[in-house]
Amino acid sequence: MKKEGYIAVAIMLIGASFLLYALSVSPASSPCEGNSCSVNPVENESPVQLFAEINGYKLSLSDYNKQVDMLLFVNGVDESYKSQVPPDYIIDRILVYQDAISHGYSMNMSKAETYMEESISRMGKNRTSFEKSIENKSFGYEDLLNFFAREFTINKYLNEVVLANVSVSEMEARAYYEANKGSFISNNITLPYDTVKESIKNYLLDEKRKLVLEQYMTNLKKRSNVEIFEESTAFEKRKVPTVELFVMSYCPYGTQMEKAIIPVIEALGDNVNFSVKFCDYAMHGKKEIDENTRQYCIQKEEKENFLPYLRCFLEAGDSEACISRLGINETEINDCMAEADAEFDINKNYENRSSWLSGRYPVYKVYEEDVKKYAVRGSPTLIINGKEISAERSPSALLRLICSAFEEKPEACTASLSSTVPSPGFGFEGSGASSGGCGA
Repeated sequence: MKKEGYIAVAIMLIGASFLLYALSVSPASSPCEGNSCSVNPVENESPVQLFAEINGYKLSLSDYNKQVDMLLFVNGVDESYKSQVPPDYIIDRILVYQDAISHGYSMNMSKAETYMEESISRMGKNRTSFEKSIENKSFGYEDLLNFFAREFTINKYLNEVVLANVSVSEMEARAYYEANKGSFISNNITLPYDTVKESIKNYLLDEKRKLVLEQYMTNLKKRSNVEIFEESTAFEKRKVPTVELFVMSYCPYGTQMEKAIIPVIEALGDNVNFSVKFCDYAMHGKKEIDENTRQYCIQKEEKENFLPYLRCFLEAGDSEACISRLGINETEINDCMAEADAEFDINKNYENRSSWLSGRYPVYKVYEEDVKKYAVRGSPTLIINGKEISAERSPSALLRLICSAFEEKPEACTASLSSTVPSPGFGFEGSGASSGGCGA
């Protein structure tokens, strides 16, 4: 039951019940009661730089950074991954916490204190030595205590309210087994249903929980008022930002990101240096290898037609119809593809199965140097000004993120774009979640 997917930063929060938002955190400063929170200004203090306002709760940039620092610390993740924590995920966590409070939930400080004491003891420290070990951090003991208390509150609310009625019936598990018997073979023998029943139910339960959480977050965002004032990103700012999107041309999550970013690049135009590049292996057969090379050549030979071609291709995956519709010089593109094949041994590597990644996926070396440079692991991977960045896959969120990479923002950054996350795969109908990827 292995699915396509990769995780850029492996992080598990306490309870791990918030499956789609494992990088998220809850508010680190004053808790929000209901959906209304406020910050009372203190006379003679310097102005607070706001990061976002979430249903009236004013989140300062310093508090946002503190939350990210705590998240990485408690999960043992190096601070170099800070830029890969998407701001939208943190805001989502705050929204869930506000929702929990509005439904009568409150922080369980005693449980958090017990957890902290046990954790510190397992580290071979006492409170004094532990506080000494974090004295150079942006947070202190009390901040961590509040962090855990809110995580317990959020997970309790999600399990008891949002996910309370999610279950898998015997009929559903049996139907999945019958439809996927080929996945349950050991030593050329199909495993009996009873021996794999529990693993099937757990898998289906996780999938159902993901769908419920996706819908819950979609509805929660629709009824919330969120405004982000400042992107907290670790990449450098440039006069003309460079945006590189690594995908596999038939990866449904890569096409999802492409659908989201096209209107952004159309709005920004020559203000950014944008390119679509490809991972160094393919997961979707020969058609993907050919399409990767076709798009490489269209960018190289007819750059002005690339975005129109990509938009057309994402409708139904019909490259031939798109080339014809846009009047692209097919002979020129075919010649380029032949040259690329000779230069990068594209078809030779496809025919040589001994060179395949893990013996399963043909290698694709057109962008091998860039893939190694950025340590690209799967599709989609977004690189802005040389730094890998995680982001919500909606046009408005991507516009805001890319615009934060300018030394001086152009007028195009004020464009009003959709906040809807496109659906994975081909076609522009429907919506999806900012999760999922293709990777070995």
